Amino acid sequence: MSRIWVRPDWHAQRGYRLPEVEEHTLDLRHAPENWPGATALFVSDVHLGPFAGREFARQLAAQLRAIPADILLLGGDYAETGAAMRIFWEEMRAIEAPLGKFAVRGNNDAQCARRENLDLSAMMAQAGVRLLVNARAEVCVPGGRILIGGVDECHFGQPDGRGLFRDAGENDARILLS
Repeated sequence: MSRIWVRPDWHAQRGYRLPEVEEHTLDLRHAPENWPGATALFVSDVHLGPFAGREFARQLAAQLRAIPADILLLGGDYAETGAAMRIFWEEMRAIEAPLGKFAVRGNNDAQCARRENLDLSAMMAQAGVRLLVNARAEVCVPGGRILIGGVDECHFGQPDGRGLFRDAGENDARILLS
């Protein structure tokens, strides 16, 4: 599996800029035999908001669409405000991932949702993304499964990953999002 996201550099003195993508090859123990060369794209800590708005979100989505990935994994802290959160998820609709798109909440997302009464799960669902809160998703591939577990964030939520992979078999890859 390859494709690892590197967070955008958003320090005020340098400005907000698109991330550089680094590619890494990971050997997933227990991966299904028929799943070599699959790719996952991991994106986290975008923090869309005051310093990076709609145009940045469009450019980011275009950058992500150019990276062929089988699975999109989203690690939280997508935006700082409700308006920015809506923009982020609108742009994520256009990202293709044949085996699915999966996400967890970050503390900023939970705080923003609580403060502005947002239904993050509904926003994500409209973008074709499954929110995993102390839950897991199963992606069936020939020869086994890819089990994607997601735990809640720790500042406003109640993370609990116990049992997410309890029934994992010998040919089941395990990926944990937190």
